[in-house]
Amino acid sequence: MKKKIYDIIPPQKQPQRFIPERVISVKEEKEEKAEMESKKGVVIAETERKETTKVKGENFPKAKKPLGRRIAAFLILVLIGVGVYWFFSSASAITIELAPAAELFSLEASVALATSTSEFMLPAELSQTVIPVELIEIEKEFNKEFPANPVSVEEKARGIIRVYNKHIRNISLVENTRFLSSSEPTRQFHAETKIVVPMGGYVDIPVIASEAGEDYNIEPCVFSVPGLRNFSPPQLYYDIYGKSFSKMEGGRKETIFKVTKESLDNAQKELLAVARREIESILQKEAGDDYKILGDSIELELIEGNPLNVQEGQEIDKFVYHIAVKAKALMAKKDNLLEFGRAYLSANMPGNKELVDKSLDPVFLSESGGILTGLEAKLKVSAQIYSIIDEESLREIVKGRNRSEIARYTMGICPELVKQPKVIFNPFWARKASLNLNANQVEISVIFK
Repeated sequence: MKKKIYDIIPPQKQPQRFIPERVISVKEEKEEKAEMESKKGVVIAETERKETTKVKGENFPKAKKPLGRRIAAFLILVLIGVGVYWFFSSASAITIELAPAAELFSLEASVALATSTSEFMLPAELSQTVIPVELIEIEKEFNKEFPANPVSVEEKARGIIRVYNKHIRNISLVENTRFLSSSEPTRQFHAETKIVVPMGGYVDIPVIASEAGEDYNIEPCVFSVPGLRNFSPPQLYYDIYGKSFSKMEGGRKETIFKVTKESLDNAQKELLAVARREIESILQKEAGDDYKILGDSIELELIEGNPLNVQEGQEIDKFVYHIAVKAKALMAKKDNLLEFGRAYLSANMPGNKELVDKSLDPVFLSESGGILTGLEAKLKVSAQIYSIIDEESLREIVKGRNRSEIARYTMGICPELVKQPKVIFNPFWARKASLNLNANQVEISVIFK
């Protein structure tokens, strides 16, 4: 067989790679890669050129520091500044609070009273002091509930019996004639009056039981007259008899509560005692805080006293008793008493002690004499006192010292303190007291409970 001869060699079949929408030959793929490598090299070269240019001195923006670092640096500078200011700062004013130990100091004094004047003057000789007084008068009512008195009660039953007479003549029955009931058990009653029962007729008579108690409250029944057994003729016992048509009532034997005269008298006495105990505080309230009542000068008068809505003899468990009283007394101005008390204590207390003015308390004393006689009274004056504080020394030791040093030196000057002194700087952040403080810039505050 003859072979065919081609003057042009036909192209060999190239392998192909499938890509969606088009088919790319292996040769085209190689060409694309080569082109990409070429572009990449150009980019790298350009980048290196720029970096080389920057290194040689071309201007470019610097990277910014983080915001947090800048804030931290600012705060550190502020703290350093505050610390330096605090270290060198000093207080321009100081307060020292002291709580000294205090004790009660009391004295009694006799004072003269005067109703003729309202002017008060404190003489040099305190024993000659005269306290002006005024009269106060009020009316007051008191009510209180009281228990009634227990009373043992024994009462006999009563009733009406109709007495019949079937005899041939009139029959007379004496007072206390006995009647025996036909009920079981038999109960005996007595006629309360003398009676005459007409022949062939009858008469109603009141009767009372022989004994007290509820057992005699019997129902209607027939009664015989046992005393007629001893009379002649024997038929008389059967011809005279009685009959009741209603129940006997009122018989009882028990303990009850009753408003007696004794219970009313006791109620009045007790209520008057209550009035006497309370009247001073009532007068004091009426006088007001500016006055003091003289307890011994109080006079109490009973205007009326009676039970409310009950009567003597009434059976009831409790009752309310009412009284109205008139009270009058003398009163003195509290300021006058305080002025006298302050002067009297100051003149008699130790020289190294100071008076707590707010604790001053003058009180009129009650004496065994009862109502005040004459124009004199005893006055008890009490107050808290404490050791005098050397304020001048305290104002000197504070200069240039810190709080702890001031507190320590204060305890040395004032050893009788119940607790550590409190030192307050102005401004509060100051580290120590100024060296140039004057007396007006150091306040000494004394505090008591």
